[in-house]
This record gives sequence, C-alpha cells and structure tokens, in this order.
Amino acid sequence: MHQRVDQDRPGRLYPVVLAVRQGKLLAFWCPHCRRRHYHGVHMSTCGCPCPLHDGQQGSCRCPLGSGDGHRSAHCTDDDRPGSPFRKGGYIVVETSIAELDGFVDFCLDMPPSPDRDLLIRLLREKRAALIRAGGQP
Repeated sequence: MHQRVDQDRPGRLYPVVLAVRQGKLLAFWCPHCRRRHYHGVHMSTCGCPCPLHDGQQGSCRCPLGSGDGHRSAHCTDDDRPGSPFRKGGYIVVETSIAELDGFVDFCLDMPPSPDRDLLIRLLREKRAALIRAGGQP
C-alpha cells in the first residue's frame, strides 16, 4: 500500500486509498473490512463553487480530486478486528476507471520488463477494487 504525508500533519505517513465519485460521495473498497467506505467529496475548507455546498441535490461537478485529503477510518471491530486504518486514518485520492485504464495503456506501450508487468498487474488490481467500490468502467 502506498503512503503519503498529509500536508496538515507533517512528519507522519498515512496509507493512500484510491476512491471513485458516486454523486457527492467518494467510495473505496476497504481491503481490511472487505466492504465499501464512503466519505464526502467536499471537505469544509475546499471552497469550490459546487451547488451541493448550498444543500442542493444532484451530483458534484467539481474537478477530479477536489475531495482528496486525510480522513478518519470507518473501519470498526465489528467489520474485522485490527484494521490498521483505525489507528490514524488514511489519505483519500479520487481517481476514475478511465484514468487507471490510461495508465495501463501507457504501460503497455513500454518495452516488456518484470517492472512493467508488475505495474500493470497492480493497476489492474486497483481497477478491480474501484469497480467493487461502485465505479463504472
């Protein structure tokens, strides 16, 4: 699992999870609980002009990545005891199936190598997890 430092919490690494947008929520498949977790696209400080900030219904039209950032984990001991996400949360990074497909296509144009094949396999695993989270291919 990739890790990244949160800009608001320097000196500490957090796991990174890839999420897809579903309306005004970000969803990802939790590898520990084996279920979907949801977080709002918008953080209170994002400052974007989306009408959802005014309580209107519909889908968010803000740019991809508007809701990226640190979140507290939704894992519970009822789901699966001992999730490492519960300790400090994680960094949510919004992506799309199309974006991952573009990375795979880029890799397929590279000369064959064990590293390229590993990267393609990892990207395809992330793609499958995003589909389990509710992303549309």
